[in-house]
Amino acid sequence: MVRPFHHYNQRLLSRKKNRNHKEDNSFDEFLSKSFVKSQSQPKSLKNISARSKPPPELTLEDSSSRPLPFIQVIRERYRQACRSVLIRTQNPESTVRALASFGPLKFAECVSQDKQYLIAEFSSESCVKKLQESSLFFFETKKFPLVSRCLFDESKGQDQLNRQKRGHKFLLSEENWHSSEPESYPKFASLDEELHHLSEAKGLNDLDIRARFLACVLVEDLFRPLLPEARIIPYGSCLNGFGWWDSDLDMMLCLQGDPYLPGVIKKPGRGGLPGNFKFLTEVFHTERLLAQKTLTMVASLLELGPRFNNVFKILNAHVPIVRFHCATLNLQCDVSVEAMDSIKMTELLYLYSSLDSRVRPLMSGIKQWAVSHGLTSSGEQQKPTTIGLLCLLVFYLQTRSPQVLPTLRALQNATAPSDMFYIDNVVYGIPSNPSVLPESENKETLESLLHGFFLFYSEFDFKSQAISIIEGSTFLKPANSSPLYVENPLSIGFNICKNVSDKYLEAFVDAMKTATRKMESLSEDDSTLAVGEDGSRMTPLCDGSFQGSKLSFLFNSDMTEGDQNVKIEVLDLFAEDGDVNNDFVKDTDLQEGKAELKKKDNDRDEVGSHSKNMTDSVYFEGDADSGHTERNNSSIPQESDSAHAKNIETERAFNKKR
Repeated sequence: MVRPFHHYNQRLLSRKKNRNHKEDNSFDEFLSKSFVKSQSQPKSLKNISARSKPPPELTLEDSSSRPLPFIQVIRERYRQACRSVLIRTQNPESTVRALASFGPLKFAECVSQDKQYLIAEFSSESCVKKLQESSLFFFETKKFPLVSRCLFDESKGQDQLNRQKRGHKFLLSEENWHSSEPESYPKFASLDEELHHLSEAKGLNDLDIRARFLACVLVEDLFRPLLPEARIIPYGSCLNGFGWWDSDLDMMLCLQGDPYLPGVIKKPGRGGLPGNFKFLTEVFHTERLLAQKTLTMVASLLELGPRFNNVFKILNAHVPIVRFHCATLNLQCDVSVEAMDSIKMTELLYLYSSLDSRVRPLMSGIKQWAVSHGLTSSGEQQKPTTIGLLCLLVFYLQTRSPQVLPTLRALQNATAPSDMFYIDNVVYGIPSNPSVLPESENKETLESLLHGFFLFYSEFDFKSQAISIIEGSTFLKPANSSPLYVENPLSIGFNICKNVSDKYLEAFVDAMKTATRKMESLSEDDSTLAVGEDGSRMTPLCDGSFQGSKLSFLFNSDMTEGDQNVKIEVLDLFAEDGDVNNDFVKDTDLQEGKAELKKKDNDRDEVGSHSKNMTDSVYFEGDADSGHTERNNSSIPQESDSAHAKNIETERAFNKKR
């Protein structure tokens, strides 16, 4: 029996009696741009070929600078990837000129500063096919002759005279590169500006998004002859608006085609007419077994793909995945089988990130703070994950007066019938077009909201209260639940933070209290803090006499209020004895650590060999559904608790000093 969303559980009705916060149906102004930073193309690449004018295409922002619908963004990015190729080049400018002979180019840019790989987008997919048909294989007997969109350009370029004769001056844009050199974190006039700068520096740019969608298409090409209707789509942080450029890529294999793009891939052999014949297919006892068998096939195909290295099958985990490294794009990737709740969660968070220009900078600051204090993890560990932090932020913004973000129930009420969907027989709704939502009256600064976030959760009753972003309120925790309970809004009865232990929740709350005191110490006079109409404490911050970067002071676990005049840069902040994850310093370690591997890769390309660095399959022991699993392969790195222990010791010393 299908349960309507607004009647899905009697428990929700009882929550209304004990809500801790008032609901407000107004939302924030649409000031934020799309998570994709639409940047102008280099002038030299706009008219690479004058033979034909490229057809008009979707832009990723509308004329009013409002974010596009989620489905529209995915559709355009996927089509960009299908028109794109990845070239191993020895001379980027020469390669671009050679590619232009196969058709008009719309985009071309090197993936990184070493200029070894180039992403080029043609005006149509037929140009990609034309290029593939003209390409040859290396004369190497041990190769696997796979036709792909990952190619090697043997030419080493022409001299300057020949370039001038061609009449083109190719200058590949460098604005999208993430520098391999460490950068100091500059001081700005306000914390708002520092948060915006952090968000811009860590966020995904146009090239990052292109690379991630192209990686999905590269994998999809591997099994397209076997599964012509299947699709590989990205999900998670790379699409929800909160991803960082050095984050892993989550892929999802959709066996029945892309749920978002029903018209992109045609179904072969149907002709739109019903028939009497159906394909004989293997049927498995459970969906989990089907996922495991399918991912086993995916892993085998990845081993044959160009530069897909370190392929691991992790099939007995709670969510079976295949993990591998895409060396050409320098991306760590995880492939899983289609799960509607994960796809829709990505869409929901994308909507939240697009509704207000303050949400992404806030999340960037909170995430970097958690990383620098060793409070978060990305795996099945006992610390809060990024998705858990996101839900905590969304709930906090729902409780402001007026609201910054709407509740899921309010979104449901604003959703058209065509946007409704089912998960586990529960009806949900997420508006596909952000423009249908009204604006909010909340005008708090980023400083005020960040301080309020730390204050809110430093005083929150985690022992008895659970968090719901469906209602924007709390409810009594179920019996025998984990220390931190954040209801999964799209999987009723599931706790997003089930893995968090008492130890790490206590550390999390202690760090919140310290962060609250630090931010208050940046104010000239705490007694001047205003009180809102609802009695809640307002938290505007003043610049005061602080001389250094406020974020550096906030992020550094070794600094106290008395140290606020010490100028500290983020470069110093994340280089603490190698214990804290150097997450802000851009891929210096990767560049140094992989210099020898790149040299070997160059040597292999010169002779045309295709060697692999493969490892055995990795499984989890124990009950996969219980959440208590251990790896039996020591080659997979395990996160050390040394950073966390050091942070806790520092915080306790700081508290004693106070």
